[in-house]
Amino acid sequence: MSIRNPHIKYVENKNMKKIKLLFFLLFIQLGYCKSASFLLNGSVKGLNTGVVELSYMTFKNNKWIENKSSTPINEGKFVFEGQIDEPVIAILMLNNNELRMYIEPAIMKLTIDVKNIEYYTLLGSKTQTDYLTFSLMSKTNDELFEKYVAEIRFLNKKLSSLSKDSPEYIPTSEKIKVASQKADSIYHLKTKMIADFIVSHPSSYYPILSNALDVYVSKDYLSEDSARILFDKLDNKLKNYRKSIEFDRYLKARVNTKQGKPAPDFTTIDYKGESISLSGFRNKKYVLIDFWASWCVPCIKGLPYIRNFFEKYKNELDIVFVSVDTSKSNWLSAINKYDMSFGYNVLSVKDVEKYLHGYRDDNDIRNKYPYDGVPKYILIDKDGKIIKSWTGYSEENEKDMNQLFKKIFGD
Repeated sequence: MSIRNPHIKYVENKNMKKIKLLFFLLFIQLGYCKSASFLLNGSVKGLNTGVVELSYMTFKNNKWIENKSSTPINEGKFVFEGQIDEPVIAILMLNNNELRMYIEPAIMKLTIDVKNIEYYTLLGSKTQTDYLTFSLMSKTNDELFEKYVAEIRFLNKKLSSLSKDSPEYIPTSEKIKVASQKADSIYHLKTKMIADFIVSHPSSYYPILSNALDVYVSKDYLSEDSARILFDKLDNKLKNYRKSIEFDRYLKARVNTKQGKPAPDFTTIDYKGESISLSGFRNKKYVLIDFWASWCVPCIKGLPYIRNFFEKYKNELDIVFVSVDTSKSNWLSAINKYDMSFGYNVLSVKDVEKYLHGYRDDNDIRNKYPYDGVPKYILIDKDGKIIKSWTGYSEENEKDMNQLFKKIFGD
């Protein structure tokens, strides 16, 4: 005959209730995550009431969408929730202070002290943790780099006030050179650090989301081949991330516009409303593409030399001006002001208004040719192959272009 202990039954019932409660909470959490993929619980020390604003960008149906919302602060607490499929950079506004952070599909806790508002803490975001980890690693180099950049600015300002006959001109120029070399060496170290970080953190969104890789590649501190190797080391789930797709396209565009490569074709509408295709020049003339903008001082400075090249070689050479302007009126005004009608004038995007509203078209010129700043010049031969490119306006680039044109077209 067995005797049952009533306490055992009580314990069993208690444990069963706990298990049921856990399943219920799990069900609620799963249901929550499906309807609102992030929850940001905030607390503010030193502020009981007020309003806080959160904004971030998401990409859907070929369009970047700005998501912006505000919520009240009650007894020092506030809550944001929303739908995101992947980590994003968010901007939180509090008392005219802008806090930049990385949020992701998760339950997160944000703590702010109004007396030290920039030193907030965000828990629950792996991307934010990766950002802080890398920032700590690169802190010394970042401080040194900023120091050298400030020194270069100061010396450049001083140099601009000196005449070339001044006894201080050459020493100041040498100091600029030394400071630039030091800044350059720091940038190389920072490039190696981000590369090492990717190798040791292949599942991190931070290197892509922060645009770190784009910057180092655009400044030629990281080659396209090295960047491709690093990109391929990222976890496969990151490859479908929108920022990853854009970086992948950027890398391909850089490779596809190298010397000797066929220039990527494009068809667009010029400033007169007429259709123009790059392939339409093939077997007829050489083409010099001039990427510029109405607000770009070096671009405008280089225009007289581009005009001289055209006047000298116009029987063999056509100029295609590709503006990166996002104001159509400014673009058209600049064409008229600087008398650029001797060349073909197009925008880097077909539809400026749609572009400004977040839409992206893979067939736009700016997606086929890497945008690393203006001015940029690309010379294309009659077969449609890229002969050479120059970034930035300088006397050295002007001299090199002049020598190459003489070699191709004669005096």
